[in-house]
Amino acid sequence: MLRRFRALGIGAAAARPTLALPQHAITSVSIAPQRGMAEARGPRNEFEQEELPPGWEWDDISPLAHSELERHREARHYARIAAYEMPRLARNAAPSHRPGCPIMLAKPFVPPTKAQPLRFRYTTYMGEDHPAESKVVLEFDPRDLGLTRLEQSKLIKLVGVRYHPGKKIVKMSCEMFEHQAQNKRYLSDLVDKLISEAKNMKDTFKDIPHDFRHVKFRPLIARRQVRSFPLEWVDQALQREHERAAKTGRPLAEWVDSATEELQERKRKIAERATAAIDRRAGGLLRRQASCS
Repeated sequence: MLRRFRALGIGAAAARPTLALPQHAITSVSIAPQRGMAEARGPRNEFEQEELPPGWEWDDISPLAHSELERHREARHYARIAAYEMPRLARNAAPSHRPGCPIMLAKPFVPPTKAQPLRFRYTTYMGEDHPAESKVVLEFDPRDLGLTRLEQSKLIKLVGVRYHPGKKIVKMSCEMFEHQAQNKRYLSDLVDKLISEAKNMKDTFKDIPHDFRHVKFRPLIARRQVRSFPLEWVDQALQREHERAAKTGRPLAEWVDSATEELQERKRKIAERATAAIDRRAGGLLRRQASCS
């Protein structure tokens, strides 16, 4: 075929197919540098400059795209954990030190020691932006801080409503800062200041009584169902509540009405069961007498 083209006077270069472009398809293009591209091409409309963030020079992706990338990074992080770390978990398996054997990551639960009295709680929303994601909650028992009774009493008075006398726990939280590590550091420093102030015996706060009015104590009869208590206990609790209301002039508690109704229902069922038992015994006695006769 090439000889035939040569015989016809056509070169090999002419034998290759070419793309014929019209003259108007080739235009001059001015390429602006990447930095300062907004100034080179100008705004598309009159509102474009207002929509762009300050300092935007078209040299980076938008903040929305950055948040999307961060979400993808966190999703891939958990995907890597599920793919590579979780298969290595094994219950009741001791670590294997033989070469070629995977190291088991399962560890028995070890309760915190006396050197670890602080308990921090974090919250994550799995890649979703949430205003409460940076919140850190701290809980500790004043008895675990190595303080004397007088120092513990002063610390409890200092924390105020953050202390629960029933649980013996001080609970504090912080979400002032953007990151969890900053909020945790703030709470840790705050505990150090409280301990330092509690150990300062210049003012022991002995003349200030404990104020636990922020905790609403309810009687046990109000927290559990009436049928879980003996009838005598319920009668005594209702009688004491009526005496308190008559003495102080305050209205009865909210649980009194429901407890009274349930108590009457229990008494009615007990009476019905007793009557049914008597009827069964009487019927059995009559049947025995009839069979004997």
